[in-house]
Amino acid sequence: MPISPDHLPSELHYIIPLAERHGTDARVAEYDPTLGRHMLYAERLSAAEIEPLRQLYAEIRDQGHGSLINGWHQSHSCKGTCPPETTWPVYGLLCLFRQLGNLGVAPFDDGDVRPHA
Repeated sequence: MPISPDHLPSELHYIIPLAERHGTDARVAEYDPTLGRHMLYAERLSAAEIEPLRQLYAEIRDQGHGSLINGWHQSHSCKGTCPPETTWPVYGLLCLFRQLGNLGVAPFDDGDVRPHA
């Protein structure tokens, strides 16, 4: 299901396309029987798939919207005030940024835009 723009602040609408594309999957680690372990979603992304995420990350960081996204998520998470098909992928996008950062991929490794506990 698509993200509902009605539930997301208008200044964050630019994150919707990549949150819809990657956010939900980024929150689930799939088991790879060949490797014998769970793989993070970020580990399966190609350089071509990472590039638009890199650009989005820079835009979020430059606009200072990381804290806005986290605050929005905390105000709606598990409160029934926003559909899960909106909160889940938006927060998943932040999780994906953290995964990429933990893998040492620039610019995500600066840690500026990631989920808050």
